[in-house]
Amino acid sequence: MNFSSLILESLQKNGATTVSGFGTVYLKNTNATVDQDGKNILPPGKEIAFSTDFSGNSSNFSKFISEERKIPLIDAEIEVRKLINYWNGTLEKEKKLTVENIGTFSLDDSKIHFSGLRTENLSPDFYGLEQINISEI
Repeated sequence: MNFSSLILESLQKNGATTVSGFGTVYLKNTNATVDQDGKNILPPGKEIAFSTDFSGNSSNFSKFISEERKIPLIDAEIEVRKLINYWNGTLEKEKKLTVENIGTFSLDDSKIHFSGLRTENLSPDFYGLEQINISEI
């Protein structure tokens, strides 16, 4: 099961998803910015963010998987628990975890820090805005 694509699907439909035992992944607006190479201006967009706040519905992601993959909720919960055990184990052991197309989690003094990626086409809010190549100006 490709959990990163499922998280992205959930973000696209709901704007946020709570992964039981880990935290909440959500979309936040990001301003226009110059890319790391300094060659392009990126338009405003959405960026993936993370919070260890567990105030959301703890079965949110499991329920989403159950509905999308048409599997029993208990099976989805088991798969999510396996994922979270792997993520937490990797963070404890290596102090860093990169989730494809989502971002990088790092562990420092028992606190999780997150560096999220900009998303492509997850929100219609900035439809039609394109990146600008500075060298062409």
